[in-house]
Amino acid sequence: MSDIRRQIKEFDQYAQSCYSPHTSQAYHRDIFDYLSFLIDYLAKDEPELGDIDRLSIRHYIASLHRTGKSSATIHRRIASLNNFFEFLRRRGRIDKNPARGVARPKLKSGLPPFISEDDLGKILDGLPHNTFIQKRDRAMLEVFYGSGLRLAELIGLKSKDFEGGSFLRVLGKRNKQRIVPLGKRALEALREYIASRQELNLPFPDALLFVSRRGKRLERRYIQRRVKSALESLSSEFSPHDLRHAFATHMMRRGADLRAIQELLGHANLTSTQIYTHLCPTDLQEVYSRAHPRA
Repeated sequence: MSDIRRQIKEFDQYAQSCYSPHTSQAYHRDIFDYLSFLIDYLAKDEPELGDIDRLSIRHYIASLHRTGKSSATIHRRIASLNNFFEFLRRRGRIDKNPARGVARPKLKSGLPPFISEDDLGKILDGLPHNTFIQKRDRAMLEVFYGSGLRLAELIGLKSKDFEGGSFLRVLGKRNKQRIVPLGKRALEALREYIASRQELNLPFPDALLFVSRRGKRLERRYIQRRVKSALESLSSEFSPHDLRHAFATHMMRRGADLRAIQELLGHANLTSTQIYTHLCPTDLQEVYSRAHPRA
């Protein structure tokens, strides 16, 4: 194994201990994409750490632009390389980080799509729940909306994280654990799904809470497709993360404290939560009209 592949393996282990599975996998893919480019760029089967420089990174970024990669993709890959090389620098493997200060494309600033309470309520209330799959999908959507979970957090839920109570124990980013409450509808859907799952009498890997009919772990893309299908009458673009946005937005519209929403979402920084203050201009107008003396 070449030195650079050995360093990537070490970084993988570090990322898996510090970040969510989704983030650590994205880092791995991005770094190996750069390594594949470097092999062609240098015409060398096994590049070494000494072969990496700022110029090769710039050529790599140019190749991403030529092949039509989006600004978001290019931005993320530069960030992945920056984290990797910073990891190597801190451990004395390289003298300086060649990706530090490399310009990243500007990202479009946009607000998350808004789903009204009434529209989402009608969708959730109308979900069929006759078969195992239908009961599971209904429970997943109710938990997404009822608890504001990230997709990776829902995939990683274990049966013991619920245990029939009214709370979920959630393992978030950087292995930070939090407790989130479940509403009446989410509890009903979850208990109905668990009863149906027990009837299958299948071995479940690692006692995962949400599984396939064969008892297997659910893949990210599969869940995304199931959520998209359930919400397609509203939009063909909605995702599990939009249910997380809806959770926070609707909580705020009903007067929830921003700090409480931050805790429920598992945001490390309040800045990440403050985006939800910009989602309801009509509500802000109503508050302004009631509160301002010259409104």
